[in-house]
Amino acid sequence: MMITNTIPSYNTLLQKQTKLAPRERGCCETRKKTGSHALRGNPLRYIPYISKVCIPTQRVGTSRGEFCDNLETLGARNARLNTGFTLLEMLLALVIFTLLSLAGWQILGTVTKARDVQAEHELRLGELDYAFLLMKQDFRQFVDRGPRVDGKVSSRSLFSEEGMLDSDDQAIAFVRAGWQNTGYRLPRSNLQRVYYRLKDNHLERAYDRVLDKAMDDEPEFRTLLSGVEALKFQFYYKGKWRDTIKKKKLPEAVAIQLTLTREGEIERRFILPSSWSASDADV
Repeated sequence: MMITNTIPSYNTLLQKQTKLAPRERGCCETRKKTGSHALRGNPLRYIPYISKVCIPTQRVGTSRGEFCDNLETLGARNARLNTGFTLLEMLLALVIFTLLSLAGWQILGTVTKARDVQAEHELRLGELDYAFLLMKQDFRQFVDRGPRVDGKVSSRSLFSEEGMLDSDDQAIAFVRAGWQNTGYRLPRSNLQRVYYRLKDNHLERAYDRVLDKAMDDEPEFRTLLSGVEALKFQFYYKGKWRDTIKKKKLPEAVAIQLTLTREGEIERRFILPSSWSASDADV
């Protein structure tokens, strides 16, 4: 009996394996692997076995350049997924965040300082406006009424000397009208004697409780401005400014010169009303 050899050849097995492989062999390629095994029914015959080894290969129908681009894209994607921040990158991020924080803090400090300076400047301007407003009201309501001495009213009503009222510079004293006393309910006149002096770098305004006070009564002092270095007065007579007052004649205007520590020298001029004496009702 003749025995027919049914063992397929190596080429036949390779062709069958190739036909079973998918059209797109992008991930697997049929290769011959080292080793052998005995065919069933004939232990004396050995052939190399065929297996699939998965490696990246060129896809059927694509060019080699497109295939290489796909491999580079896949590698870059895997690199992004598998890598994180390095120590250098973390340190660089911390440095940038620190610089931004310092810049923000400096900007905030500058804005806060500017706001404080502006508020202080506005407060100072308010003090100056209030002080000059009081001076304006006092001089515009000037009254030619002198102090009463031994029952007689003095003919001199405006006084200004250096060191008067214990002032560190010049001082001034006069009488003004307009001190409210509705219906004369209070035992005083509606005339008020006021004073301005410089004491310890402070501009002070004072007034007497009554028009003709006793010799031992002290006026009530109130601070108007701080940081005043000098206080000067000038008096206008017939087109000329004088540093002193004429004894028997009132000036047409009064100039006040203030030397401030921060603002420098400031001068304000006030026109006095026409000369008139206080009536008996006012006295």
